[in-house]
Amino acid sequence: MTQSNDLPSRMSRAEDSILDLRLAVSATLQAIDKNSADIAQLIEVSRRNSEGIAALLEISRRHDERIAGIEGAVQDIRNTNTSINAAIEHMDRLLDYLLRRNPEQPEE
Repeated sequence: MTQSNDLPSRMSRAEDSILDLRLAVSATLQAIDKNSADIAQLIEVSRRNSEGIAALLEISRRHDERIAGIEGAVQDIRNTNTSINAAIEHMDRLLDYLLRRNPEQPEE
């Protein structure tokens, strides 16, 4: 008889345990839902950041191309200056030669 009297208390404890489990499962599901929403937001932020980084890389690539073009132009100017200086030196030597060849010409 002790066992049959114990059955209602065991049933009550089992129901309490089931209720505790339901509350724990509910809290766990709520936490999972919140974490899922947080993860979705983080994924969206990460996606936007990736797009921003891709845009910055494209801008950087364009700037690199412009810099390379400017560096090429500067080198062309240097080469032109070198050619001009060489031509001036050649003209100076030629003028000196012509002046030495015709000494009777008055200098201006």
